[in-house]
Amino acid sequence: MAAIFELVVRAGLVVVTAIAAPPTILAYTWRRGETTVRSGGCSGGGMG
Repeated sequence: MAAIFELVVRAGLVVVTAIAAPPTILAYTWRRGETTVRSGGCSGGGMG
């Protein structure tokens, strides 16, 4: 019974990760790119 429960929990985690990961990765990458561009623009503009 415990093994079945563990399988269900793991399957649920995999599903949640599969659903949640792409937007999180996209947002993280976008934010990183944005901060990189922003810091690059600041240093390029002579403010940083």
